[in-house]
Amino acid sequence: MAGYIFSLGKNNAQEILKNCIYNGYYSTNMSSITEASRNFKPFEATFADYCSMKPGDNIYFFTDRKLYGIGELISIGNNCKFVNYPTASIPIQENYNRIYKEMILNDNPSNVNNRWICIFKPSPAFYCTPVDMDDVLSYKPDTFKTLRTFWKKSFTKINDEENNSLKEFILLRNQNNPNTYAYSENFQNKNKDKFQNKNYLLSYEPILDFATTQDNKIKHEMALESAIVLELSNNENSVFGNWDYISHQVEASPFKPIDYMDKIDVFGYRFLPDTKIICKYLIIENKNEEATIEVAEQISKYVDWVVKNYAYGNYEMVEAYIVAPSFSNDLLVNGKSVVERKYIISSHPVENKMWNDLNFVSYNYLNPKLILKKEGI
Repeated sequence: MAGYIFSLGKNNAQEILKNCIYNGYYSTNMSSITEASRNFKPFEATFADYCSMKPGDNIYFFTDRKLYGIGELISIGNNCKFVNYPTASIPIQENYNRIYKEMILNDNPSNVNNRWICIFKPSPAFYCTPVDMDDVLSYKPDTFKTLRTFWKKSFTKINDEENNSLKEFILLRNQNNPNTYAYSENFQNKNKDKFQNKNYLLSYEPILDFATTQDNKIKHEMALESAIVLELSNNENSVFGNWDYISHQVEASPFKPIDYMDKIDVFGYRFLPDTKIICKYLIIENKNEEATIEVAEQISKYVDWVVKNYAYGNYEMVEAYIVAPSFSNDLLVNGKSVVERKYIISSHPVENKMWNDLNFVSYNYLNPKLILKKEGI
């Protein structure tokens, strides 16, 4: 299973930590968006982070270089993530009087900036003694990739391998520790009706409505990204198939200042049936304009990175997609040759192979549905 690490900052961190664990929920406090600022990217990116959550994923809290854990996302009404109020995913809010009455987190009017919420339980416990981030990264260091780039984010997602190493380390450090944070199901039981109400389920419709022009063009790539992440996480889209792990904005370059690292728009993998053995990796590059041959060159770098750092040199384990409203003829005709890779499977005798598994998917947003269609010549 995957894991999520929530950053609490430093102001009142211990009070917030105890409150979150006791009530079994986490919600990011977002900055307000105004008509003047119109800075939607952090909003859409955080929404995409919630979209990929699944029941059973582990959660941890981070503050002042320390990690507290371990919890597990749980479902009520077949889901673990919700909107704080029915219109929460609309970036700019107006009718605050109505919002206050509909909020799940209705103990404070300022919680209007808490747009989304996830619920969890201890698994097995949240230990009062934290572990230091440096100590964690020194334990099975080769398994930690995303955790090393946790910077300027309210929370981050780690894959199965990283999550297992982090969980192991916390359990080993606390095997004789009886001191754990208190937890109650009262909050979850109190709001069970809302958690089971379809109006409180995450939907990409408000995000795309706000980011789409009158001619159905999606202006923000991050809005498109969030919609694809939600569909893939819910296994709702047969164009890409079903995937066991989905994340977005995954680093894909040698370590350097975080702001300058290349990132894969959507990254995922699937397991062999009835195992935890990864058999395929997914790479998706999104564009809100016509995709040209340069996009094939861009995605080929991500393919090489994933093959080297995840797939042990086996290109056969990768599927790559470019998603755009349209594609240049040059890309459709020559794109596969641009990404073509020849590689060797070490066996007796040596087997030469070639990879060019690049796919083209067009999109069109017809409220309330994102229409995705495979293209090609």
